[in-house]
Amino acid sequence: MAHRRVGQGGAKSSGRAVRKAGGTRAKPGPGSERIRAAERYLIHWLPRLEGEQVLVALSPECQVAVAVADQRPSAHVTCFFLDFPLAEFARSTQAAGLENIEVVCAADVPSKPYDLFLLPFPSHGDLELARDLLEAGTAEVREGGTVAVAVEIAGEKHLREEMKKLFGHPQRHPIDDGVLYLATKSGPLKKRREFREDFGFRDGERLITGFSRPGLWSHRKLVGGIRPLLDKMEIGAGEKVLNPGCDVGALALAAAQRAEGVKVVAIDSNPRAVECVMAAAAKHGLTNIEAHLASGRWTKERGTFDVVVACPPYMTNERVADIFIDGAFEALKPGGRVILSSKHRVWYVDELHRGFDDIQVDEVREFNVIRAVKRGRGK
Repeated sequence: MAHRRVGQGGAKSSGRAVRKAGGTRAKPGPGSERIRAAERYLIHWLPRLEGEQVLVALSPECQVAVAVADQRPSAHVTCFFLDFPLAEFARSTQAAGLENIEVVCAADVPSKPYDLFLLPFPSHGDLELARDLLEAGTAEVREGGTVAVAVEIAGEKHLREEMKKLFGHPQRHPIDDGVLYLATKSGPLKKRREFREDFGFRDGERLITGFSRPGLWSHRKLVGGIRPLLDKMEIGAGEKVLNPGCDVGALALAAAQRAEGVKVVAIDSNPRAVECVMAAAAKHGLTNIEAHLASGRWTKERGTFDVVVACPPYMTNERVADIFIDGAFEALKPGGRVILSSKHRVWYVDELHRGFDDIQVDEVREFNVIRAVKRGRGK
């Protein structure tokens, strides 16, 4: 491990024809080249699907829900999100002015009897989340209702297995570069899988346990940047700590137990993170943790925090550094400390120089633990 003090300075969709079940071809609708392939398949098939109570999930820009709302003014369409910024964007753009769309950002699919569940299944990425939402959405479909799931051909194997588990022999409709599966729900699901996972880790001599769910970075295993932060994080008695991007709550749970009188505010854009943090806090009997849904910054208690500790997503771009550093500056008191873990040292050091002093970097394996102190005056 090395320690340094840092000086001052500074696929577009193909748009190809869609093959009908009978073998004839039909062109996708206008603008379909701007829509993800799996969503395009569902939108093309909509005229053949019935239902007035409609659930849509895993549609990042709400495109499928908007298509349903446009085609069926009498329908009520629920567009489900696990990402607060995406949900807010959908409300203010795609869904704006459409009174029959309800944008929901919550830990679980809203419980109501749906006639139709539409799911664009991913061909890569978090497949466990997709399986979780496929099962959760299907569970809310009424008996006799329809489940329609589309996927690009690269991801069909995963979807085919899941649809067979749920429905036995669903209809399969090939499309040029993908597949649409249709099934009618004949009764309650025989067995619901448990996707929530218990986890545990040590913070010094203390064993801390918590919960994770699909869609969180640390589902089933803490992400690599957490352990270096736990090793370097110093929390004093009576300090007020902000943990943006709290995920499953490992840092928040550890900070809350480091010293007497500590108060921790954890925030995340995923409602499942908020749920998991509060469930773990309750399990440990911790009343000094609160968790909130927020999109990167916590503006309600500006200038009142002693410490900001975070492990920002490192498979991303410099804009994330801006968000986390600006949010830390707004939250901290003058002289307050920020502690970050990242693989991108340069991004964060460059940003920190705008409002922080005493910048230090510890190299811990492939991560950098970056610490700095907020200046006594504004930027």
